[in-house]
Amino acid sequence: MEVIEDKEGLSLLPIRPQSVREISGMLCSMDPWLTMNYRPQALEFYLLRADPALSRYSVMVSENLAGVLSVRYPWLFGPFIELVALFDGFRGKGIGGRILTGSASIIKPQTSGLRCPPSTRGRKDFTAKWASRERRLWRTS
Repeated sequence: MEVIEDKEGLSLLPIRPQSVREISGMLCSMDPWLTMNYRPQALEFYLLRADPALSRYSVMVSENLAGVLSVRYPWLFGPFIELVALFDGFRGKGIGGRILTGSASIIKPQTSGLRCPPSTRGRKDFTAKWASRERRLWRTS
């Protein structure tokens, strides 16, 4: 895993085990984890467990812990941002967009061989048939 930095003090650093307790506690104090009654131990397990397909990063802003990012690769047809969270005091400042921009340098090298399938012939007919079927299933009169 590489370190990602931008010119404005944002860094994505591989998560360190000693910061996991703090990160999981902060996640549990915010939604959706707060509403769902998550325990910090469950998130600690998620952040520390061995999973070669999951890269986990601490989001740092001017050397302050600002959030967390997890990217799963491989996943279906390419990388998947599994978790992105910013802590209080760091939201609403454009940091989320900068995280996505920074994570693109993690994701792009992994998707260089990705090919998209050609469009399916008859897609319009299929969609019309599916919509007609759904209307029949949900009709109440």
